[in-house]
Amino acid sequence: MNIKQIEDVVSFSRSGVEPAHETVSHEKVLSGEYKSATWLHFSDEQRGFISGEWEAGACRESFASEQDEFCHILDGHVRLTDDQGNSVQYGPGESFVIPAGFSGVWENIGTVKKLFVIA
Repeated sequence: MNIKQIEDVVSFSRSGVEPAHETVSHEKVLSGEYKSATWLHFSDEQRGFISGEWEAGACRESFASEQDEFCHILDGHVRLTDDQGNSVQYGPGESFVIPAGFSGVWENIGTVKKLFVIA
């Protein structure tokens, strides 16, 4: 492993990363218009690790998680519903992990902004 120094530490607020904008339209989008902006602050493809910020408007999307994802909600509210119909809602200041293998629906109740780590 290479020894890292202070300049290798990534500050989300100081990174100057421009967002990647995406509009998704496929059969997994159940309602709303899936338009998102993603600020990818750190990526290590060799280790399968990425982190950044994500923002999207109101929409519902079915998904199956292939990797573990840590989320911290900055703004808005998210409702996760599993394939059995059980759901939980998260709002500003709340953090959660979606484990690899989770299958269900992600619903943005209005515009949502989150910090994320996928590994």
